[in-house]
Amino acid sequence: MRTESLRVGEFTLRSHQACGIDDLRDALRRGASKVVLQGPCGVGKTIIATALIHLARKKNKTILVLTDSRQLVYQMVDKLDRCEIPSATLMAGEDYWHSGVTVATKQTLFSRCFQKKTVPLPRADIVIVDEAHKSLSGEWATILREYLSAVQIGLTATPEDIGSWWEEIVVAGTYAQLIPEYLVPARVWVPWEVDMRGVSTSNGDYAAGDAERRHNRPSLVGDVFSNWKRIAGDRKTVVFASGVTHSIRLCQVFNDNGIPAAHVDASTPQECTKSQVGRAKIFEQLRTGEIQVICNVGVCRVGWDAPWVEAGVLAFSTKSLVQYVQTTGRLFRTHEKKVDSILIDHGGNVARHGWPTDDHVYQLNAVEPIERREREAREDADPRESHCPQCSYVWLTGRRGECPMCGHHETRPGWPRLIVDANLREVVRKPKIHRTEVQKAWDQCLGIAANVKHGSAKMAHGIFRQKMGSRVPPDIHNYLSYQANRQEEQDIFRKYRRGKMRWS
Repeated sequence: MRTESLRVGEFTLRSHQACGIDDLRDALRRGASKVVLQGPCGVGKTIIATALIHLARKKNKTILVLTDSRQLVYQMVDKLDRCEIPSATLMAGEDYWHSGVTVATKQTLFSRCFQKKTVPLPRADIVIVDEAHKSLSGEWATILREYLSAVQIGLTATPEDIGSWWEEIVVAGTYAQLIPEYLVPARVWVPWEVDMRGVSTSNGDYAAGDAERRHNRPSLVGDVFSNWKRIAGDRKTVVFASGVTHSIRLCQVFNDNGIPAAHVDASTPQECTKSQVGRAKIFEQLRTGEIQVICNVGVCRVGWDAPWVEAGVLAFSTKSLVQYVQTTGRLFRTHEKKVDSILIDHGGNVARHGWPTDDHVYQLNAVEPIERREREAREDADPRESHCPQCSYVWLTGRRGECPMCGHHETRPGWPRLIVDANLREVVRKPKIHRTEVQKAWDQCLGIAANVKHGSAKMAHGIFRQKMGSRVPPDIHNYLSYQANRQEEQDIFRKYRRGKMRWS
C-alpha cells in the first residue's frame, strides 16, 4: 500500500514526503534495519517522522524518538500533539511516564537509563534518530546498540560518512524538487576569500580558536555590517559567527549602528532567567520584528525552524560540507511574501562547497567514530579558570556563566570594533542544462570515482556499464576515456569532488 494522500491530524503529506516513506518501507522490506531518510532542511522531516509514528501506532508498535536538542524535542512533541498522538517526554525538567511513544534527549536518556539507572530503558520496536549525522558518538552508539532488535530510522540533511552504523540512504526530497513551491531560491553575495593559510585544523575543520582570531579582525567585522546594510538592510537576518567573542562583537556593531540585535550561544538558557534573556524570547522578538538580527554560535545551525528569516551572514570559514549545508539550510523555508533568501558569505564557503541549494550525493562511508576524536581533543585542552568579580570564587569551567557560589552572571565583552568599507558582489548562477538519464548516470559514476581512494576512469566506466548495461557514449558531457591518463582523470574529477559544483 502506497502512502499517497496520507493525512495525519492537520497535516497532509506532500508528494515527496509520501514517496520518501514509500522508499523507506521498501528498504525495510528488502531486509535493511538501519535506514537513513535524507532530505534538505525544510523537506519536512518532522512531519515525515510524525506520519511514520502514526502508521506504526496503528500496528501497536512502540516508538522511541531520540535527539540531542531540547528545541528538537519541543518541535517533535508539538507535531505529535497537533496530530493527537499521545507521547511521553524524557528530558530534564519534564515529567516522564511510560508511553507507546517516547521523545527523549540523548543526554537525559543516557544519564537516567545508563549512568544513574533511575529510569528503565524505554521499550521500542522502532527508534527514530533525529540529526542522524551525529549518531556515531559514544553515547549515541551505546544507546543504539541496546536497540539492535528494533528498526532504526535516521533523519538528517547530511548523512556523510556514517556507514559504520547505517546501512542504506533513502532520499525524501531534493532542492531541485522543492524550489520554488516548498522552498525559496538563494541569492548569494561573496567578497574576497578570507586568508585561512596557516590556520590549524581539528577533526577535519578549522580549529575554532584560530578561526575566530582570523575572522575577528576589525576590517572584517566592519565589512560585515556595511555590506549587510547595503544588501539586506531591510530583512530579518541571522548571523553565524566563528566564536562567542566574535558573535558578541558583531552584535555590538549592529546595536551601535541603530539595528536592534541579540546574541545567543550555548550558554543562553531556553527560558528567561533573572540575569539573562532566554532563547525562546529572543527568537520570538525576531519573529515579531522587535529585533532585526540574531548573532549566534551554533545555536541556529541545527533544528532551528524560522521561516520568517530572509537573510543569513556567514562570518566564518569551514571545511566541513555538513556544517555548511546545515547552516545555510536555515534560510530557505517559505513564508508569506518571501520570494527568495539572501546569503552573504564572508568566508569563501560558497566557493569551497558550491551553491547553497546544490543537491549532494552522500555516501555511507565507514569512518573512525567522531566521539574518540572529540574526547582526545577535550583531553588535550587546558581547563579554563573563571573568577567571580562579585564574591571572588574561582572555578574551572569550559565557559563563563553564573557563579556557582553566589549566582552572579558576568557579561562577556566583545572585542573592539572598527568599521571599514568594502563591497561584496552578487553571484548570478547560469541556468541549468537539461540532463538525460544517461548523462545523470554518467555524472553519478564520475562522482563515485572522484570521491573514493584510487578512483579511476576505468572504475567510472565499469560502474556505468553495470548500471546501464552499455558502454559510455563518447559524445556525453564530461566524457572521460577508458584509457585516460592521471592528468586527464584529475581534470574531470575535480569538477565532481564532493561539495563542488556538479555541472561545469
